[in-house]
Amino acid sequence: MTSCEQIRVLSLKCAKAIGENHRSVVVDLAHVQTADTKLIACLVNIYQLAMSSSVKLELRPSASVMELARFCRLEWLIENTAAEHA
Repeated sequence: MTSCEQIRVLSLKCAKAIGENHRSVVVDLAHVQTADTKLIACLVNIYQLAMSSSVKLELRPSASVMELARFCRLEWLIENTAAEHA
């Protein structure tokens, strides 16, 4: 499976969980070794979908995901979702 296919699967699974009106969704990315902007864009999309559906979202990033989020100036995305569950 390519990284694009994996990101698509992640997006579909999260959208399904959010659509099923779960109170919260946890996306555990702790074992992601390499991240790219496609993953970050997917996380932004998941975040927006969760917020518009009033579903609490918790992102658990690996160091590489967090590093890329900082590079993209999107560390707020990780911090906002972690802060809700701290």
